[in-house]
Amino acid sequence: MERIAHLAGVHLFPDRIVRTPSLLADEKAEERPVAGVSASVDNTGGVSGRATLTRTAIPGAHGWQKKVDTRETWLVVDGPDFQWSVQVEQAKASQARAFAAQITTAGRKAAAAE
Repeated sequence: MERIAHLAGVHLFPDRIVRTPSLLADEKAEERPVAGVSASVDNTGGVSGRATLTRTAIPGAHGWQKKVDTRETWLVVDGPDFQWSVQVEQAKASQARAFAAQITTAGRKAAAAE
């Protein structure tokens, strides 16, 4: 069957969902039926500012702060007997939310067909 969509090593098909490991991971690929599967996107961290010694030494630059970005985006896939958490690039957060919706929709359709 033809793949519906994919993101960050997770591949969605009409009847199954597959997670392929990263090249550095010592894991095997996992394949599960898509019926009853749902997904969501979690964000952790945030953006904060901190003053640096260089910025405090410059006259008139007292309000300038260096931004520190510690945000992380995670795609969480929940099935009847498994859960996957896959980190997604921050720039692809909106794609991850759309992909999570596709997974949940496919999971509901497959469960209704059973």
